[in-house]
Amino acid sequence: MEGQVRQVGNDSLPGTRKIDENHRFVFTLITISIDAILSTSLLTEKVFRCPNFANKCNVVYLSSGLTSFVLASFFFSLNFTTLMVYGWLLVPCKIAIVLVGMFGNGMIARNLFILCYGINGALKALILQSCTYVISRHFTNSAFAVLYSGYPGGSILIGVVQYLLEHAIEVESIEDMRFCLVLCHLVQAVTATAALVWITYLYANYHEKTPNHKNVDHELGTNRCEPVSLFSKAKKFLKALSTVHYFFPRFLLQVEATIIRYFFYPCLIPFLLEISDNAKLIITLAYNFCDFVGMIVYSGINEKIDPLARRLSQPRLLFVFLRDVYLHIIGLVCVGTASFVILASWIKIDFIAKSPTVLFFITVFICFAIGSLSSRAVNGCFPLVEYYSTQTKDDGSRIFGDEILKMDNIINDVVVFLDYSSCVLASSLSNMIEQIILNHRGIQITT
Repeated sequence: MEGQVRQVGNDSLPGTRKIDENHRFVFTLITISIDAILSTSLLTEKVFRCPNFANKCNVVYLSSGLTSFVLASFFFSLNFTTLMVYGWLLVPCKIAIVLVGMFGNGMIARNLFILCYGINGALKALILQSCTYVISRHFTNSAFAVLYSGYPGGSILIGVVQYLLEHAIEVESIEDMRFCLVLCHLVQAVTATAALVWITYLYANYHEKTPNHKNVDHELGTNRCEPVSLFSKAKKFLKALSTVHYFFPRFLLQVEATIIRYFFYPCLIPFLLEISDNAKLIITLAYNFCDFVGMIVYSGINEKIDPLARRLSQPRLLFVFLRDVYLHIIGLVCVGTASFVILASWIKIDFIAKSPTVLFFITVFICFAIGSLSSRAVNGCFPLVEYYSTQTKDDGSRIFGDEILKMDNIINDVVVFLDYSSCVLASSLSNMIEQIILNHRGIQITT
């Protein structure tokens, strides 16, 4: 999940570049640590002797994250100290997942696993918001890209570890599967511990050492450290929400990517399809890898908008939407293709729904395309801000005046809130469709 309109780092502050060069990759470790690893559900359904519950983990993980994000936006003041606190709280959560995998069995283990994912999701939102603060004070803008690179990186890392372990020890028994499950989550727990040790070192050496914090806040327009009433925060949030329609073309691209990532993959495709677990794991790895490559390949595209390209009679929103029509067509083709795969499973078109090779190549196409669309959705938002800041209304005032531009951080929060909400909705609908498909197959699920 992503969603940044504008990232504001301290590129010009003394010492920032040195800190950034030496320590920026700590944020990759952090996002690897907080990511929801769903590929291991192929093991938990065997180890706990219950049906695959990846979708339920995802719904709880995202819902708790959304709740935590809203609370943080209105009631909490997040900073370097909170990154330390919530970060270290994540470590016991990861250890708990390892212990449940080591000793758990049946529905109790399943429910404990889901509970741990819920706690993980809540901590994730708080940690990410705290990371935004730390980057804006101590790192350069490029550290945000490093932060978000950890999402697919974590799933790829654990997926590869799982694949290698399953083939190295030739998994045959429940004990072998439990051993693989524990080691996979132990890798993430160790990564989380290493990330927090690194953050603790940075906290000890750099906390409160950036000069003139109040001046920095004023220049950035974030004002996160200033005490603000709940009413004032709500008023600013609603005002920022009123600007979202200007970003609609790119936000719609992100929604299309969200449908693929949280409705279809990986909980419906491939987990729900009647193919081997090994094929499901390989297709899941292909999904994560191609999504990641698509984001990287298209991250450097120039999204600058030429105002002269708009005809005078053409509405501005239509102008910016028409620029992206071909991108939306690609997104709809991806959604349509994934929908056809699920339909093929329902009406038993076996050469598609039960063919790992066909499903693999469909996944490569869809997920590379969606990765590229997601990258362009995020990177295209700030050029929209620049474009609207040069455009005027009928009364001669700028569409995005200084008041709006100074609300960049609040607009970020609004975009992240909407992105989170769309993820929760997509995942919840995916869980409902999964229940319908399983009922159609005559499989009863205990909730």
